[in-house]
Amino acid sequence: MRTQFLIALACSVLLASPAFGQISTFTLETSPTTVTINFNAPRGTPIPAVAGSPYSANQATESIQTLTDGTHVTQTRNTSHITRDSRGRTRTERPILVTRGENGWNLTVPEIRDPVDGLYYILDQQNKVAHRFATPSAPTAPAATLPAIGPQMQVGTPSPKPVTDGKRPETANEKLGSQMMEGVMVEGYRSTTTWPVGTQGNDRPIVSTHESWISEELKTEVFMKNSDPRFGENIFKLTNLERTEPDPTLLQVPPDYTIVDEKGSFKMTVTRH
Repeated sequence: MRTQFLIALACSVLLASPAFGQISTFTLETSPTTVTINFNAPRGTPIPAVAGSPYSANQATESIQTLTDGTHVTQTRNTSHITRDSRGRTRTERPILVTRGENGWNLTVPEIRDPVDGLYYILDQQNKVAHRFATPSAPTAPAATLPAIGPQMQVGTPSPKPVTDGKRPETANEKLGSQMMEGVMVEGYRSTTTWPVGTQGNDRPIVSTHESWISEELKTEVFMKNSDPRFGENIFKLTNLERTEPDPTLLQVPPDYTIVDEKGSFKMTVTRH
């Protein structure tokens, strides 16, 4: 009997990095011997072509829940690997299925994005097939995508709270300054949102924060954290960051692969090891 799982990675609270850009959601059908991945066509905005800033890093997402007795439960949700070359092409080693135990087996699918030529590949390594999508070409990124904080803001100074009728959430923004993370300089920003009493059925104000540390040089977020008492903390971070030019073959479809042009959803079936 097959079991079907819905994987809504593109819209999850796992803080998808801007490095992902377009992404394919998928469902899984598993049996004792095979796994079938039903990929949807990629959705989202094409990632900017960041030329001249190659890097590779692990992308980790984790959640931290605080129980009523104060116990903290930390779970690593996804750890993928991102590689970018000097042309702005990226390769993401994306975890699809992780099973544990004596017969544990991990299924990872590589994806190559070429924002300049407007091509997106999902690689079936077992069957040596490259599923190719034509996507809108993206312009070269002119600058890092920074939160909308006005130039009058000073480091560590919250923005004035907007005047509200007491029924809508209020948001204040602040700059957190700069620091080194993973060997690169990053700029920090925090947005704090307060839901007044009664707006969510709450008898006390609910306060959530979004913190982002962005590398202007790499034009990507290095660390991001959402904190909300209703959902806990969700963290995205780059680790093991390296600034060297990657092996060019990683950003190319292997010569022994068959390229199949896709326009919509497709299936990828692999045999369990």
